[in-house]
Amino acid sequence: MNRSGRPPRLMGSGGISERPGARLSARPASTRDTDATAFTAILTDLITRIPGAHSAALVDSTGEAVDYTGGSLPFDVKLAGAHFRVVLDEMRAFAPFRDVRTIVVRGSVKSFVVRALPDDFAIVVLLGRRAGFSPMRALDACERALVAEAGLAERPVGAWVCVAVECDAKRRPTRVIPLEGEGGTGVEVLGSMKGLPNGDRAYRVRLDTGAEVLLVRERGGIWYAEEAIDFARRPSP
Repeated sequence: MNRSGRPPRLMGSGGISERPGARLSARPASTRDTDATAFTAILTDLITRIPGAHSAALVDSTGEAVDYTGGSLPFDVKLAGAHFRVVLDEMRAFAPFRDVRTIVVRGSVKSFVVRALPDDFAIVVLLGRRAGFSPMRALDACERALVAEAGLAERPVGAWVCVAVECDAKRRPTRVIPLEGEGGTGVEVLGSMKGLPNGDRAYRVRLDTGAEVLLVRERGGIWYAEEAIDFARRPSP
C-alpha cells in the first residue's frame, strides 16, 4: 500500500526505446518468495536499462527488502540490499559524505550501485563482471517512478526522465512520444554532441511547443530527456 491507502498501481517506468515497447534483454527472473508488486515492475525496468545489471532491491531504513527483482536468488538480492544499506548509513555518518546520494562499488566479480531515496529508502542494484557504469539517468527515472508510486516525501529528484522517440533513417529524433497514452510532439534538431562516454549521443531539440530540451540516446536505443516534457502544452503558432 502507498500512503493514500490504495493498492500500488502497476505504473512501471515504461518503454523507452526508439521503437516503443522494445526492451533490452535481462537475465531470467529467479523464482520469487513473495508476490510481485508495482515496485517489481519499476525495478525490472531499471535493470533492463543498465548494461550488466541483473538484480535490484528496494530497501527501507533498516535494510529490509520492500521488494526486489532479477535473476539472483531472493536471499542473495535481499542480503546485498541489507548490506549496502549499512554501507550507505556508515558513509553518511562522516560529514564530507552526509549528503551522498549515489554509491558505485566496482569489484572483480560483482559490482553494485546504491541510490538513496526520500524517507530513508534506497535502491541497490547488482551488476555482473565488466558491467557498464552509466546508470545515473536510469536511476533518476527509477527514483521518480518509485517516489510517485510510494507517495514518498517530496524533494527534488533526479533530472532525467524516460521518453520514447521516433527517429529518421539516420537515427536523429523526429518526434517525442509520451510513455502512456497517445499523442506526442514533433522536434527540430538544433545541434548534436558526439564523443560522449559509452557511445551515447545527445541532441538539443526544439519541440513543437517552442520549448527546448536535451535528448540523450544511450546504447541500445534507450532515450532520456533532461527534464519532464509537457505533452499537454499546445504547439506554438
